[in-house]
Amino acid sequence: MNENLIIELERDGIVTATFRKLDPEKKKTLYVTALTAFSEDVFDRVSFDYIAETAGVSKGSLFQYFGNKENLLRFTCEIFIDNYRQFWDSQRTRAEGIHTRERIRDFSQTLLDFRAERKVEYAFYVKMLYENSRELTDDFLQKINRILLEHLNRLISRGARTAEIRQDIPAERIAFVITALIEASHRYSNTINQKLRNREKLMDIIEDIEGMLFDGIKG
Repeated sequence: MNENLIIELERDGIVTATFRKLDPEKKKTLYVTALTAFSEDVFDRVSFDYIAETAGVSKGSLFQYFGNKENLLRFTCEIFIDNYRQFWDSQRTRAEGIHTRERIRDFSQTLLDFRAERKVEYAFYVKMLYENSRELTDDFLQKINRILLEHLNRLISRGARTAEIRQDIPAERIAFVITALIEASHRYSNTINQKLRNREKLMDIIEDIEGMLFDGIKG
């Protein structure tokens, strides 16, 4: 867990000094427990008592660490976002040396793999997307989307420098279109299959659409 982020959260009044002083494993246990609870139910129905019992702490201690349930959710969001950023930072050198189109395809596959293999994290993301407070949801989604767009912008800017992608279209605009088509393809797959069961088929759909898109942006 990012201890510098914990210090920032303490400064913002989201966690207390008592929480900051906990050992890393206890912090991680509280995060994973809260993440699971908030991924399974909406904010109003998540129980402080359940989280405390599952994490192996008293309800009083949980209040002492966070003050209230909203702060616990804010803490969970911020740690999720930080972990998500670290995940994408780790992908930067994974596809060095290959063509931009393959790098974009690798980005799409990595995004789908994350959603399929990290089921608790993805369930939490969906809950935040549809079922929690508007103010917190907007902030959460802006930060998540910024991470994705920054990663894609780097891929696209590289493609423009190597003349694989047109230079007259801003990288930010192309990144927005690509992330939008991945989201639309995912929703399409969910509509057909009720849940994401066949990543290969979905990747075929995305690759077909990316192929049509790439013909319009290639240099």
